[in-house]
Amino acid sequence: GVVLDRGLTFTEHITHAIQRALGRLRGLYSYRSLIPESAKFQLMQSLILSVFYYCYPAYGNSISREDIQRIQRLQNSAIRFIFSLRRFDHVSPYREAAKMLPMEAVCRMLTCCMIHRVIKLNEPHYLCERLSFREEVSQLITR
Repeated sequence: GVVLDRGLTFTEHITHAIQRALGRLRGLYSYRSLIPESAKFQLMQSLILSVFYYCYPAYGNSISREDIQRIQRLQNSAIRFIFSLRRFDHVSPYREAAKMLPMEAVCRMLTCCMIHRVIKLNEPHYLCERLSFREEVSQLITR
């Protein structure tokens, strides 16, 4: 579920999701030498990052930059798990080699996918009703 707070900042929800994902990651660390990289990658996608992808339509762009950075740190930890990196090793080259997007780019992509679905499929209906196109609003002819 989604944890709501007074200001709809979803910080408490993000904190809870990070704790769940870190617990899962810690559980996998004892088996990291036994699991091949491809399986580690699938485990990371299904057990750790799916927690954030699942509820993204609920909180969308309302999460703070600090929360996105916290999620990014979790993704970095997961990348360290996949490639058996030490704590202070840089993860950017490994993230690029695995063809993964940083979490900020993932958030933008999920937002764009949601807007595309609203425009093309008119779903969800409550968002479609609130969307207005420039042609409908602007009647001013400039030339």
